[in-house]
Amino acid sequence: MLLSELGFKPLVSDFTIFYNPDNGIFIVMFVDDYLLIGPNISEINVVKRKIAKEYIIKDRSPVIYFLKV
Repeated sequence: MLLSELGFKPLVSDFTIFYNPDNGIFIVMFVDDYLLIGPNISEINVVKRKIAKEYIIKDRSPVIYFLKV
């Protein structure tokens, strides 16, 4: 499954960031990590479940893991 099938499009300014205008979710990718950002946690969980049907993923929340702050 490609992100485009889920309605995501890469930003023109940065091809590692994808946006879905229908649900307002951004996916920020870095090597083999990704971060989902959006206004609705239930919509984010729907996207994560759809991605998990095709790929093995691990939820390493909270976001501090991604940011390494």
